[in-house]
Amino acid sequence: MTAWYVRPDTSHSATRNGASYATAWGGWAAIVWGGAGVVAGDTLYVCGAHSAGAILAVGPHGATVSSRVKIRGDYADDPGSITFTSGSFYLNVNRAYTTVQNLTITAANYSCIGLGGAPLTGVHIRGCTFNGGGNSAVLFLAFNGWSYIDCIIDGNAFLGGAGAVGGAAIQWYATSAGSVTSLSNLQISNNTFTGCSAARATILLKALNTVGAATKMADITVSGNTFIDCVSVMMEIYGPDLVDGGGAVIAGHNTGVKVLDNIIRNQTEISGLGGGIVLGGFAQSLTADFGENIVRNNKAYELYGISGFVNLFYGTYSVSGNYADGIGTSTIDGNGVLFDHGCDSCEAFGNEFHNIRGTGADGYYSGGFGILVLDATNCKAYGNVIDGCVTGVAFGNKNAGQSANIFNNTFRNCSQAGAYLVGGADPTSNLVRNNVFTATRSTPSVKNDAATWTGESHNCFHGFGVASGHTLAASTVTIDPDLDADYRPRTPYIKVGGTYLGGNDFYGNQFSSPAPMGAVNDEAIVSLSSPQQTELQKAVTRAVYFVQLEFASSTQYLCTANITLTWGGHDWLGFGTVGGISPIEESEGVESRALTFTLSVAQQSVLALAVGAVEEYRGKIAKMYFCPLDESFQLVGTPQLCWRGIMDLMAIGVEGEEGKITLKCETSAYGLKRQPNLRLNAAQHKKRYPNDTGFDYLNDLIATPSVWLSKKFQRSIN
Repeated sequence: MTAWYVRPDTSHSATRNGASYATAWGGWAAIVWGGAGVVAGDTLYVCGAHSAGAILAVGPHGATVSSRVKIRGDYADDPGSITFTSGSFYLNVNRAYTTVQNLTITAANYSCIGLGGAPLTGVHIRGCTFNGGGNSAVLFLAFNGWSYIDCIIDGNAFLGGAGAVGGAAIQWYATSAGSVTSLSNLQISNNTFTGCSAARATILLKALNTVGAATKMADITVSGNTFIDCVSVMMEIYGPDLVDGGGAVIAGHNTGVKVLDNIIRNQTEISGLGGGIVLGGFAQSLTADFGENIVRNNKAYELYGISGFVNLFYGTYSVSGNYADGIGTSTIDGNGVLFDHGCDSCEAFGNEFHNIRGTGADGYYSGGFGILVLDATNCKAYGNVIDGCVTGVAFGNKNAGQSANIFNNTFRNCSQAGAYLVGGADPTSNLVRNNVFTATRSTPSVKNDAATWTGESHNCFHGFGVASGHTLAASTVTIDPDLDADYRPRTPYIKVGGTYLGGNDFYGNQFSSPAPMGAVNDEAIVSLSSPQQTELQKAVTRAVYFVQLEFASSTQYLCTANITLTWGGHDWLGFGTVGGISPIEESEGVESRALTFTLSVAQQSVLALAVGAVEEYRGKIAKMYFCPLDESFQLVGTPQLCWRGIMDLMAIGVEGEEGKITLKCETSAYGLKRQPNLRLNAAQHKKRYPNDTGFDYLNDLIATPSVWLSKKFQRSIN
């Protein structure tokens, strides 16, 4: 493991064997590679400011995965740099298991580093500073037969650069007809990209459809990077869109991609191209420990261009925990999440997007969507918060089998519409349920340019005007959800007015059943802890129930214990304040099953509310928590929410010599039994089946009954 040195010229010493700084090789051409020079395990220090008007190549050195060769620019007394003065010149790193570290390289009309090999394995580029030129700073040459395996680009600073061909900072761009090239297990991490400008993207990993069928990418990770003041899309990792024998696009030609923990600031577009993240053509990884395809925990502050925050094609992806503030476009799209052509079984959850502006034009329905599903299949979105957008959700699914399920999201401050179906969109397979939409002005709650839409139900549209081309479902409401600073609805019905569809809310808590409308559960539903389960498995068990009643003027905290218990910052009154709780019943049909609490009249605060106005309690939230007790009658763990509903009726009565208060509470089906029932008559029947005459004679049959003689009786008289 020898240290070698190279300086810009021969002026420092007559002896230049590379063995020390004082006797460093004079110029790149003097470096000895292999044999008596740089071999596996060695380090080459590039010292001083080198200037080059030719390609500088790394020679053969025989490094292995366990014995790398390092080329470093951080010699303490004389840090190194390379400046290419003109022409299409670069540092040619074409040897496996080479690390280029802490070196400053300034490009001319081409790249800083060019990589090439058949294959090239294990190249690491770490901690370098790249001053970009007329092409990508780091260029994977996508020639026929060349491939790249286990490469890492980590902790570098990319400054400026034009990237006129495709990518400004990092590029693998397969364009030649019939060529076969590949990327496998590439990691791009912890880099900063500042002022990079390109024809397509700052990071471009892309293959055109003309390449050979074996051209593909696998296990690509882009993580922990920061993009500042860059022009074009931040990353495009896409293609090819190869077709099968029948002419259909093959989704998932590539396998394995992760984009996580990146930060984007002040990105702008070029020739209409711009935005955050574009992925296309990825099925799940074939590597056992790589995991699913994810776009997670990325943050963006001001994006501009058609790709919006994330634009996904031809594959399966999970988008979660991302944040963006400020998304615009000069033409179309510029959305929060776009499940685009060929997406299959994708999901988006727990994302937060603000100020999605579109073009800013009035009557604009070509972009600025919080979520857009376009020619995609089996995609779902839940637990997302979009605060400020042109239209909350839009659908362009037109072909057979394409579908989407958008549930339990909050779309706040929509300026154009809550939901939009483009002409020709499938009106049955695109579902919107349990969402909260609020408007900045009286625009259509739903704009439907397709056929009659049956996929909308149990939503809240507040502040909108009349729907266009659509009649809101009977289960949909228009009341103010009264969202707090955490997007949690405070209006009682909105808290429990949805239908349980699974999933977690914006904060990662499991949605309750009954479910709320919107992205945020009223509070977390947590399963019993291991100590609680252990306690309940004992031969003798003890438990306490906590009852929280949110009256209009105050909240009452009661419990079934014989003492007052302190938990959650409240004193829960015992001493028989809760005398009984009726059994929780299930129902086979769509109907409400009430839960009745028996309360003590001795509790003066509850009694005063019971004899007061019904507005004090009717429609207000009631919750019940459960917690096992140990042998010392101490709480085991944290009480868990086990039931919630809405207060309905309170009555005061006397049983024997004791008085009692009964409080009947309803569940999420609270409003269902208050809906008018259909009557069994011709008028009601014709509302659904106008040409059916089956009930036309029902009244006559009832009014003038006829005697029907049985067959047995007729035989007996003959």
